[in-house]
Amino acid sequence: MSKYRIMVVDDDPDIRFVICGLLQLDFEMVQAKSGLDALEKIERYEPDLILLDVRMPVMDGFATLKAIRRHSQFSDTPVFFLTGMTTDDVREQASDMNTEGFVEKPFETQELVEEIRSFFTDHRRVPRLKTFNMRELKRIDSTPLRASRPITIGAGAQDRLKEERARHEEEKRREPTPSPEPPKPKTEESKKRRVFGAGSAEKERRIQPSSGEELEDVAPTKKIKPLLDAERPASPPPRVMPPREEPIPTPKAKEPKKPEPAPRLRPPRPIPAEALKKSASSGQRPRTLCMIDERPELAHFSEGLKGIAEYLPLEDPVEAVEIIARFQPDIVIMRIQGKTYSGVQIASLLQGNARLAHTEVVFISHRNEPESQLRAAQRMTRNPIIPAVTKGDMVHKVVKAITQKPNFEVREKKLSYGVYVDEVLRKAREELEVERREKEKRAYERRAASLAAFMAGELKDYQPPKEVDVGPKEAQEYYM
Repeated sequence: MSKYRIMVVDDDPDIRFVICGLLQLDFEMVQAKSGLDALEKIERYEPDLILLDVRMPVMDGFATLKAIRRHSQFSDTPVFFLTGMTTDDVREQASDMNTEGFVEKPFETQELVEEIRSFFTDHRRVPRLKTFNMRELKRIDSTPLRASRPITIGAGAQDRLKEERARHEEEKRREPTPSPEPPKPKTEESKKRRVFGAGSAEKERRIQPSSGEELEDVAPTKKIKPLLDAERPASPPPRVMPPREEPIPTPKAKEPKKPEPAPRLRPPRPIPAEALKKSASSGQRPRTLCMIDERPELAHFSEGLKGIAEYLPLEDPVEAVEIIARFQPDIVIMRIQGKTYSGVQIASLLQGNARLAHTEVVFISHRNEPESQLRAAQRMTRNPIIPAVTKGDMVHKVVKAITQKPNFEVREKKLSYGVYVDEVLRKAREELEVERREKEKRAYERRAASLAAFMAGELKDYQPPKEVDVGPKEAQEYYM
């Protein structure tokens, strides 16, 4: 039976080192530096159990677990929380999320090992069937992501296309050309057959005598019989022209193919709304995620990125981290310091993952941003900083300058842009449905309140009738 695979998610490298050192003899261990790193690796590594730290930057343990539970493949994966604060609120929230328990910091090493072993023994869980073993996963992580088709904007794409074509032509010239087979020697019989046909040699043998034969032995024909009867001298045998030898065709040397002209790259057209899903399969536009917590500014970025990039607008930083792990954007645009997040922390999380370290980061600055922080942000990303109040043409220029970098490539994606569009539309429909239900509920409450007020006004002076005891005689007189 294969070993169980455990993922340790903690931002403290010392804790990850200690836990992996304790459990690596009995289990296969996987390390994740953050919630973003865990979400990016979970589909590839397929862990059987997760040890998850509660307090982590940007995306804490609870937000990470919610994102994991939304994945159908890992909705029932057992999770143990690593935490140093086990308050009642934390325990209640963890029990609502269907976790297996807590591992309190600092923990006893032997107790941790025994608890993990006893959990697998008691629950009798079979190890999940893995797609890759650990050796294959190390090779996959060490291999950089392949680039998709070249993007259609910027001069850098044209230069790369010319280099690829030149390299392809050079490889074709280096390939050895197969030498033609030498022609087979042609005999006299084959020449006759080739010139006169299959039965020509036999006919010629009957007409032309050999050197040891007499003329009389040859069967006389109608043309020479009168000459023999007149006792004339024998006429020489009919002269047979030797077959004309056709020249043997020599194989022509292959002419080198002329290099095909490089196709002219035209700037992409804006994507219409109805063709938004079809643009997902193009693989040519860089995927750009804009994380801005002020909705009016998103309109400028939508205008600047129209037609040159796949646009992913978001306001919630926790949701943005999950989207980054799933949809793997090529460019991320965000504030240096947002209202509820730090752009520098998110950029460091991206650089901490080998599969996302190539992501280009563009920061947005405020008016009162310290000069030292601006220099540190630009030194971290080596990209121009966009001012807070900007227009679409500024965003267009910055993204176009990034795509023209020599080492910029649009990488392969796990999910297409159409999947993101479907999710956005589904969420919008769900929000509209919730809003509709809330409106109906509020309208019902208003109608009920108005009816209650009307009835209270109408029945303000109402008094119930008094009960009167009547005998049989009074009742009979009443009904008569």
